[in-house]
Amino acid sequence: MKDKIEKNKKLIIVVLAGVAVAIIMTVILVIVNSAPKTDFPDVNEGPGEEVDEKSLVFYNRDILTLTYNIDISARILDNIQTVVFSKEEMVFSKNNESQEGDNSIYYDATIDIPSLESYDLYTVGFEVGISDGRKYKVMVRTDSLDENYTYIYSAIKREGGEEIYFVADGDESELAEFKTLAEEVIE
Repeated sequence: MKDKIEKNKKLIIVVLAGVAVAIIMTVILVIVNSAPKTDFPDVNEGPGEEVDEKSLVFYNRDILTLTYNIDISARILDNIQTVVFSKEEMVFSKNNESQEGDNSIYYDATIDIPSLESYDLYTVGFEVGISDGRKYKVMVRTDSLDENYTYIYSAIKREGGEEIYFVADGDESELAEFKTLAEEVIE
């Protein structure tokens, strides 16, 4: 009888801890989504040549920075931008026209916080929404959480797409293993 009471106490503690984590994540999500968004500054103001480029602006990149460090998260965001703006993926953009005669086009990107999933200490998956309507599933892996990493792997797939794009920064000795995992996990 005493063992049953102890098991019930432990179960209640685990359930309460899970509820507390869910409440904390909900509060963080509400705070992040209610933060005011500002327009990205116009890079064409002032002297110099006019810029003809697309830019992906991550408003909640700090979520990724909390998982990895600033250097690794910046590389991951660059990898996502490379895939999102590739010729193959831009054909799926619903709004890729420059506005008001400006050749620079800014797209907002948002990491979907509830989609964050950790597969191990160095491997994380999440979804990214682009302001033009595209959504991507992303999985990343590195071999270190500090500046001494030897690789960063990114697997990126557009929702509804067939191809998974793999981007490898650094040593590719474990890339095949990462590809296998990403192909199993990313639908």
